[in-house]
Amino acid sequence: MLNDYARRQKLLKDSDPNLSGDDVREGLSAVISVKLADPQFEARGTLRRIQHAVLGEIVVPDVLPKLSGTPGAIDGLGPRLGDWNQEIYGERLGLSAAQLEKLRNSGVI
Repeated sequence: MLNDYARRQKLLKDSDPNLSGDDVREGLSAVISVKLADPQFEARGTLRRIQHAVLGEIVVPDVLPKLSGTPGAIDGLGPRLGDWNQEIYGERLGLSAAQLEKLRNSGVI
């Protein structure tokens, strides 16, 4: 399956050998809700609590590695569905308010 995908995406040529387990490894993912209860794990600073407009407080993996000059930051989880409709369809694509309303009413946006 992975080899087919890699060939369709032109990541592998037909003449290239198939990928094997040495090329692609699976990793275990920790369930954050389980690890969060562990004070030692939380003290490592690898998790960040963020407020989400709909879901409330969410715990997400923080930016790693933490560099002194450019430590990185997560300040949000991105916009909600439709938050940028006015900017994209109205301001950038030039649709009128009536056109936007028609798209909303028809369920397109």
